[in-house]
Amino acid sequence: MMASPLKLLLLAAVLLAACASSAHAGEEEVHEVKTAGVEAPEAEPPAPEEHDTAGHESDSDEDSHEDDHDDDHSWSYDGEAGPEKWSHLGYSQCSGQRQSPINVVTNRVIRRHFKPIVFENFNQIPEEMNMTNNFHSAKATLDWERTPKISSGGLPGEYRVINFHFHWGRMDYRGSEHTIDGESYPLEMHIVSQNTKYDELSEALQHPDGLAVMGIMFEVSRANNRAMKRLEPALRRIVKGGASVSVDEPPRLQDLMPWNTNDFYRYDGSLTTPNCNEVVTWTIFLETVKITQKQLELFRALKKNPAPIGRNYRPPQARYGRSVYLSQPEEEEVETIGFAGKTAAVRSGAPALTAGPLAALLTSPLAMRLLF
Repeated sequence: MMASPLKLLLLAAVLLAACASSAHAGEEEVHEVKTAGVEAPEAEPPAPEEHDTAGHESDSDEDSHEDDHDDDHSWSYDGEAGPEKWSHLGYSQCSGQRQSPINVVTNRVIRRHFKPIVFENFNQIPEEMNMTNNFHSAKATLDWERTPKISSGGLPGEYRVINFHFHWGRMDYRGSEHTIDGESYPLEMHIVSQNTKYDELSEALQHPDGLAVMGIMFEVSRANNRAMKRLEPALRRIVKGGASVSVDEPPRLQDLMPWNTNDFYRYDGSLTTPNCNEVVTWTIFLETVKITQKQLELFRALKKNPAPIGRNYRPPQARYGRSVYLSQPEEEEVETIGFAGKTAAVRSGAPALTAGPLAALLTSPLAMRLLF
């Protein structure tokens, strides 16, 4: 027997209340995480590595490879111009108390349920992508018909993507800038975005909410990374420091990222290169991306003239009491995770919807009584 109009009205009221409750559930919820992480020091020292023998050539451009100025050759990753000396080379912020990268100690993080990050235009192919060996990294600059942006997810604003670049080491056991319980990854990718409320990068670099950087860890695998394969020809052509080429078939940004973007660490930090501006909201995804050994070796082959770049990571910095958050929805809270689960969010600018509580309500005894 069909439900009467009165019963339908009652059911609609219940559904509206459930939706309101679900919206409140998406607000930030904070509590201490009880995990079995390894107790590690705040700044895990990297494994000893030999220094380059080519003097103190710069591995850098101007302020950092998080920004777009590439002409400062006063610092390096080794020797007298290495990370421990940056603050003595005129980069005073490099000795600040909000520096990056850090070692994430998993049994000290605070769980905070952020809303899903909204990714806008990450599924489009760039109109143009240039890959540059700027003496310290492989850096991609891009042009789009519609600029990719990120928002929500606890970010203090809306951010537009301006570039991405990579950090690596000489061996597979060391290369990422961020470490998890003292463990490193062979490669880390940074997608750098600028707050849309600032017109110029120079202005954004003066404000604590100026930049948002997403850190993506790579692991060696036999499985071919098709998105990275599109970058291979360009990487082979920028071995020499200063070389810059156009990427013939650029990948989509979302294809370079992990599928699960709902699980991430979050903290306030800095650029990882001079000037070390403390203007970055960091997002470090838990899920890794795979890369083949041959693809990884393409990064290690890049030179700063005449020697290889070798390694281009800054050691972890002390937290100085900063909070590190873990946003990780429970399985029952999210039915679809990652870009597949955020298709609606990408298009509408709203957080991804979760159907778990709503489905439970529709099949509850109360709903059955109201309907029949």
